[in-house]
Amino acid sequence: MGKMLGIDLGTAYTRFCLDKDVVVLRAPSVVSIENKTKQVLAAGTEAKLMIGRTPSNISAIKPIRNGIVSNKTHTALMLGTFLERKELVSAFRRPTVLSSIPFGTTESERSTLEDALFEAGASTVLLTEAPIAAAIGAGMKIANARGSMIVDIGAGTIEVAVISQGRVVISSSLKLAGEAMTDAVIQNVIDNHSILIGEMSAEQLKVKLGTLSPTDVGTAEISGKSTKMGGAARAVVSAGELREALLPYAENIVKTIRGALEAMPPELSADISNYGILICGGGSLLPGLTDYIKDALGMNVTRAKNPMDCVCLGISRILAGGSAMRQFICSRAK
Repeated sequence: MGKMLGIDLGTAYTRFCLDKDVVVLRAPSVVSIENKTKQVLAAGTEAKLMIGRTPSNISAIKPIRNGIVSNKTHTALMLGTFLERKELVSAFRRPTVLSSIPFGTTESERSTLEDALFEAGASTVLLTEAPIAAAIGAGMKIANARGSMIVDIGAGTIEVAVISQGRVVISSSLKLAGEAMTDAVIQNVIDNHSILIGEMSAEQLKVKLGTLSPTDVGTAEISGKSTKMGGAARAVVSAGELREALLPYAENIVKTIRGALEAMPPELSADISNYGILICGGGSLLPGLTDYIKDALGMNVTRAKNPMDCVCLGISRILAGGSAMRQFICSRAK
């Protein structure tokens, strides 16, 4: 089959892996393009830094929305640029690609992803369901009959899956996750301080002060544009303010999990009650979230060891697993 490369194409980050539990590249899922010539100027971190700072002839674009390709051409340009980087180019010219897809995607969405990967340079495209890859990457034993629940809190989607005998039995998702946190921070600063801050500033504030724990304290100064006067403005934001802004986000996660719990048969429900819930994804890193979910549901909740890389590591293990892992490849491009 030739050289093989795994790709976790996420709303916030794209990750590339080999078949040896090695994530070789992590980069923001952003591409900047010159509008007239359609030339790619940058992809990844450099392109992300352009968000909110580009002149009219340049666009900084996020081509992945809710884990789905929203623009095939821009996705292909972004991926093609990543494949030209030194970490990948020497070993992977026209590789066979195994990419994750959210559970329950339509045939049209799968076809768009496949087309984008081919345009980016793949010779063959294979697909695997993201919850299965995440569970494998997190070290869950999913081949037996015991039910296991994994909650992937990504930048575009909260995806809850109950897995038994290597298949997703129950799935529930909500297109509201990490980016919603950033939006909540922006709105909080507007409401409390009448200051508009950019996406990058909001992300930095979220990382520094974002918490669901009532015991966490701290403050940070932010700079932005006054919504009243129009000029530059500064304010001091507290961790308590952000907690109030992020609580609805956490409540949505709990609601999504509870919906999956209510939909499952008693036997699986007993398994989850006995063995608990595993959370992963970048959103799972929010301080206090694990305890918040645990308290709300009255169940044991654990965060995966490498929460941001679970899907990519699972793809890597599927690549390395040979025929034993073929059952987890759910689609193959022709």
